[in-house]
Amino acid sequence: MIPCFNEKHTIEKVVKDFRKELPDADIYVFNTSNSASPLLWSYTTGSWGMYVDISGNGKYVAAGGYEQIVYLFNTLSPDPIMNYTVGNGLDDIALSDDGNYLAVPAYDKKLYLLHNHFR
Repeated sequence: MIPCFNEKHTIEKVVKDFRKELPDADIYVFNTSNSASPLLWSYTTGSWGMYVDISGNGKYVAAGGYEQIVYLFNTLSPDPIMNYTVGNGLDDIALSDDGNYLAVPAYDKKLYLLHNHFR
């Protein structure tokens, strides 16, 4: 567990350093400041409609909308680790508990199954 106090600009490097030394460890970050903003990060997609899901382990967030692009994020960073364009708009998003798979039904009557190869 990594306690932090208003470290939203440096915590990503701290977590990466821990991950390098302890590659198999589960890392949990918590904010010990009562005055800190609850916002971890934000990302502008350009889409006005949005579907969002978070993995059961809390490590990944998937988002997508009417712009036909699905984004996958590590919850520690606002930079997408993956994006994929589906046909004719999204109808929903479902992320597996471990973040390995992302299922996206689209309005082109196809189901897209994406694999998170960034794990």
